[in-house]
Amino acid sequence: MNILPTITTTKRANWRAMAKEANLLNLTEVAFFPTVLSKEERDEAYLLFKENGIISIPFVHLRTDMDNDEIDFLIKEFNTKIFNIHPFRTHKPEHDLTPHAQQIYIETQIELEASELKKFAGICIDISHLEQFEKTSPDVFVGISALLKTFPVGCAHISAVRKIPEIFPDRTKWAFHYFEDLADFDYVKKYQSILPPIVALEIENPLTEQLKAKEYILNSLKN
Repeated sequence: MNILPTITTTKRANWRAMAKEANLLNLTEVAFFPTVLSKEERDEAYLLFKENGIISIPFVHLRTDMDNDEIDFLIKEFNTKIFNIHPFRTHKPEHDLTPHAQQIYIETQIELEASELKKFAGICIDISHLEQFEKTSPDVFVGISALLKTFPVGCAHISAVRKIPEIFPDRTKWAFHYFEDLADFDYVKKYQSILPPIVALEIENPLTEQLKAKEYILNSLKN
């Protein structure tokens, strides 16, 4: 299983600093989640990646405004193999992605629909979402678990799940994109049997910390 450190772009993440950090770490392969980046910022990111020795991005999280030309660019320039998108009910793509449908997996952000999954390569499991659903939305957890037995799982995200949740007026939040303790990844072991060959760390921590998380997760899966 290949667990990829990821250049993320939300909240605490500094994607420009991460690209330069990859150079300092002699890290040539990462995943890329351009969640909040405009096309102009993504073009800047691709140049920055090349300048800092990133030559392989096997896994990319697609934004709704990314088109087939940009996907082709990623395949050619960074040897990208797998993409994921959110379900259309929450994030409908602005372009027809049919030409790349067999490389695109739909993320378990909400309960998935079999009719949508049939049009693409299969499921991208967000393991932290699954854990969150089990704790707070058991019906969604059961529904996704059933679909995992029917559709291929091509990739996965791993984020942090805290031992103690944050309580809000309208929800209880267990899953986070920033980890404070390596124990935030202890939950991953219970999902070991459904983890696919390629996994991205969807966390905002610097790459140095992500590499420690990767080592911690891999060691926990061995025991």
